[in-house]
Amino acid sequence: MRRVLAIGALVLALAPASARAEALPFEAALGLGHPVTVTVAAAGTDTHVAARAGRRVAEASVPVVLEDATAERIASSAGPVILVRATGGGRAYAWLVVEHAGAPTIAWSGRTDLHGDPGERTADAIETADRTGDGLPDVVVGQVREGVTACGTAPVLLFPSGIDATGTLRPVAIARVGAERTELTATADSPGPTPPPMGSSLRMLGATSALGVGDAAALGAPYALTDGNPATGWIEGRGGAGAGELVVARVDAPRPVRAIALARSTAAGVSAPRSIFVVGDGGLTLHVTLPDTFERAWVTLPEPRALACLAVVLERGPSDDAALHVGLGEIEVYTELDYGGGIATLIESLVAEGSDAERTADWMRRLGAPALTALDDAWERLSALGRRRAVRVAAAHVELAEARRILVRAAGDDDPEVRADARATSLRASDGGASVLAEIASGTSPGADEAATTLAESSIAYDVTPMLARLADGGADRDALREAIGARFGREHAAVDDALASFRRDAPESALAAAALGLARHAPALSRELIEQAAPSASEFVDRYRLVHAAQHAEPSAALDAWLVSVATQAEEWMLRDAALDALALRSPAAIQAGLADASPRVRATTARLLAADPTSTPRLVDRATRDPWPMVRVAALESLAHRPEELSTLHERLADRAAMVRERVIQLLTERQDRDAWPLLASVFADDDEWPRVTAAGLELASALCVPDAADAIVLVMRRGTREGAWAPHVDVAVEALRIALRLGGDAAEQARTMATRSANEAFAPVLAGQGALPACPAATP
Repeated sequence: MRRVLAIGALVLALAPASARAEALPFEAALGLGHPVTVTVAAAGTDTHVAARAGRRVAEASVPVVLEDATAERIASSAGPVILVRATGGGRAYAWLVVEHAGAPTIAWSGRTDLHGDPGERTADAIETADRTGDGLPDVVVGQVREGVTACGTAPVLLFPSGIDATGTLRPVAIARVGAERTELTATADSPGPTPPPMGSSLRMLGATSALGVGDAAALGAPYALTDGNPATGWIEGRGGAGAGELVVARVDAPRPVRAIALARSTAAGVSAPRSIFVVGDGGLTLHVTLPDTFERAWVTLPEPRALACLAVVLERGPSDDAALHVGLGEIEVYTELDYGGGIATLIESLVAEGSDAERTADWMRRLGAPALTALDDAWERLSALGRRRAVRVAAAHVELAEARRILVRAAGDDDPEVRADARATSLRASDGGASVLAEIASGTSPGADEAATTLAESSIAYDVTPMLARLADGGADRDALREAIGARFGREHAAVDDALASFRRDAPESALAAAALGLARHAPALSRELIEQAAPSASEFVDRYRLVHAAQHAEPSAALDAWLVSVATQAEEWMLRDAALDALALRSPAAIQAGLADASPRVRATTARLLAADPTSTPRLVDRATRDPWPMVRVAALESLAHRPEELSTLHERLADRAAMVRERVIQLLTERQDRDAWPLLASVFADDDEWPRVTAAGLELASALCVPDAADAIVLVMRRGTREGAWAPHVDVAVEALRIALRLGGDAAEQARTMATRSANEAFAPVLAGQGALPACPAATP
């Protein structure tokens, strides 16, 4: 028959013992009625334990090498036992040695350090405490598991067994609750709330036993106690009414708990308890008598309590029949929210930004549509932080229309962080998030373009129908919307072809041009179809401009190329002609040479750059480089000629160009070509006091880049202009750079420049003289 032992302190075998630990090999002589010698020694990869009484020996081993051991005799109420402990390598083991019929026996052994996955670690354990009041300790062994407590700090003993007078281990029931408790009687009628509670506040942590489970490592938390189904609850695994067995949960309620409801298990063969203990943190201990029959037994607390932990401990069942199993179907926690006020009080907490606002928002995620509707109604009263919390609530229910409404509203919020949260939430959602973003992108809120960009940069599928509709209804100017449409077609256009076909039937030229531009880089063939559809009737400049730019990436066709040629040669607006030439450059290079004669210098400059790779264009480029009245055109032509070996002379000639910007660019191009022969041609650049300082600076850069050894005279001329009293600021700036380059060149150039800078009263030279921003020295000249 199972004994019921009073509550006592749990002593893990790994705890410090009264005996002093000694290094292995260990030996101790103790008595159990007969002298017993205990030895603990390592052998290979194992550690062996032996208890000898004369010729009789009891042995055990563990597959680990331990380091030290202790042994002590305990005069328990069932007779003396020897408790052996050994530790090493972060592990701990214990053995109980008893005597039976004059022979030593190892009645129990176990690993007593917590081990396993974090949060689910288990250990074997020993309790030695006087539970029967006879002044002698009772030795009880079992297991412990992290999280399974009676809302205390230490784990409670699972599957307890005690040593009886024969030295045999037998199951025992342990009283888990102390003597201090409040007596209550539960009722079968609700004290006010209507089940179920507003949101689940319980997170089951563990149980001391479960039907069919015989080991702590396999003893999971009884999550079925909060699944809303009383047929899948918890059944204790000890039998005989399960006295002392318990379940424990974390309480996460936004308000103090006022009542606890226990739903009767509807599983076959499961009996309801007749009395229980309800234990909570902060000293709450209730002894509760349950109704004889009930569907839901209500336990009303003497006063509302803010609880973080709740344990329900079985005390008594219908009988002590060993074949009986007692269980519960559900455990529910009711707060003041369930007694009236409900969600409204939570909303006010968020509006007030109280200390519990963060926890309140997290808890509201469990309430679903009612909470979302309330948040939507209170949106204008919430702070930016409150609206971000509302988005977090919506994130848990993206499949609901109420959540989508919150996200769409948040995506158009004035606060950028609220908008960002809404986009991120929608992007992460696997159910409906893409359509939420598409709805936002198709709107006109401040966050519409941000949502469109998010979609374009994602890899998710989304419906472009509302976006195409927005394009046709005032959205043609939105770059982000066009890009989102194009990106979707580029990833999987077959899935959205029907949407495009419908759009093309009724869309105006402005929408077709915008769509063509969005599709150009992602779906060139579709873009080309849209251009060919819209181009003949497009008359507005912006629409034609978009069509031309779309053509730069669209799929080529004879019709498209012919249209581009007509735009490049006949359009009144130079920007259209310029863009058309860009589009033609990759399609029909010969067709663009006519652009060198265009009336607009910008178009001529564009054409000159586009002809850089066309060797047949050299004569016409030389003509533009030398005769065009506009410097920008001459520069563009020279850039296209710069790396053609035969045209080096043209660059040399243009060092005398009448425009400073041309002279500067020519020097830069000669520097790129590493043309040392150009240096003597730059004498006039340095000698002319009226030369544009930027031209002079370009000449100095050539000297530095090519490490021209005879640059001293030029540097002296530049330094002289910049070190004069009252020198023009641009001349001073160029002189400072001349000093830096002179120090890089070294030799006479460096000596003269340093002397002139040192004598100057202008402080602009001091940092360079001090080495700030120094350039690497030129390599030594070779003969």
